[in-house]
Amino acid sequence: MNDTPIEHALVVGCPRSGTTLLQSTLAAHPDVFSTPETHFFADAIGQRAERLFALPPSGWRERQRRRLRQWRAQLGLIHPRGARRRLCSFLRHGGGEDLLFRVPPMPLFLAPLARLYAELGDELARRDGRRLWLEKTPGHLHYLDAIEQYLPDIKVICVVRSAPDNIASMYDVATRYPDRWRREYRTVEGCVGRWIASARAAEAQAHRGGRMFLAYEELAANPAGTLERVCAFLGLTFEPAMIEQRGATYDRIVGDHEPHKQNVRETIGSRNGTKFSRLFTPSQQAHIVAALGDWPGRMEALCRGHLHTVSNGAHPAIPAVRA
Repeated sequence: MNDTPIEHALVVGCPRSGTTLLQSTLAAHPDVFSTPETHFFADAIGQRAERLFALPPSGWRERQRRRLRQWRAQLGLIHPRGARRRLCSFLRHGGGEDLLFRVPPMPLFLAPLARLYAELGDELARRDGRRLWLEKTPGHLHYLDAIEQYLPDIKVICVVRSAPDNIASMYDVATRYPDRWRREYRTVEGCVGRWIASARAAEAQAHRGGRMFLAYEELAANPAGTLERVCAFLGLTFEPAMIEQRGATYDRIVGDHEPHKQNVRETIGSRNGTKFSRLFTPSQQAHIVAALGDWPGRMEALCRGHLHTVSNGAHPAIPAVRA
C-alpha cells in the first residue's frame, strides 16, 4: 500500500476574486492534484447566511432557524444529503468512482465523514502520482475552524480583489446565471455583504501560521513573479510552463455546471475595468462605497504586508474605491 504523505493546500476568497485563476495555474504543476470546488464543509455544516454573508436575521422565524443551525453545529450534526452528494461528486471528478462504496448512505455526524473526506482526498492524490492536494472552494474561508480539525497541516492562500470590481463581477454573473447563484448575489446588498464578510474572515486569519494573502491585481499583472512566490510558500518548484498550460486544466477543475469559468482557457490578464460603473447607477455606486467603509484599504494593507515579508519588489496596488 502506498502511504506517501500528502501535503494540503486550500485556495479561498470571495467568489469572483480570482481563485479559479490561481487554481488553474497551480493545477498545471506536475506535483499538484486538484478537482472542481468540493463545497464539502459548507454543505455539511451549513450556516451560509450567517457565515458567508453576515446577514442579520430577517425576522423571528429566521432567528429560530439560526438557533437550530447553531445547535446542530455544536453537536457536530450535518446535512446528510448535501454532505454525501458533495463527497460523491468529489470522488467522481477525482477519478475515484470505485471508492464510492466507502461513503455512508446517511451520514449524521461531521467528524467521521470529514475524516473520510481527508482520507479519500489523499488517496486520489496518490493515485494520480501527486504529492500536494489543492482544494479550491472560495467559501471555505468561512469554515477554516472546522477544516483545520481534519487537515491540521493545511496551507491557506486567500485571494483578494478590488472591492468594486469584485462586487460588480458577482452581481453580473448572478444576473446572467440566476439558476446557479444564490438569490443574495442578485442584490447590491448581498454582494457588498459577501465581500465584507470575506474581508472580515480574511483579516481574522492574518496572524495565523500557514497563511498567504494574495491580491488578484498582482497575479494578473505579474503572473510569473507572483506564482514563484506562491510555489515557494507551498514548497513547490516554480515552472514557467504552469502559465502556458493552465488552459489544459479546465476539464479537471471546472464542473459541468460552471459555464461562467470559460476564461480559464484565456490568456492571463486583469478583468478589472468598467463593469462597476456600467452595472450600477451613480447613487448605487455611492451607496456601495459608503457601505464598504475602510475595508478595501484594510485588505490592501493585508496583502501588501504579506508580500513585503517575502519580497522587496514593487507591487501593483489594489485600486481604490471611487464612486
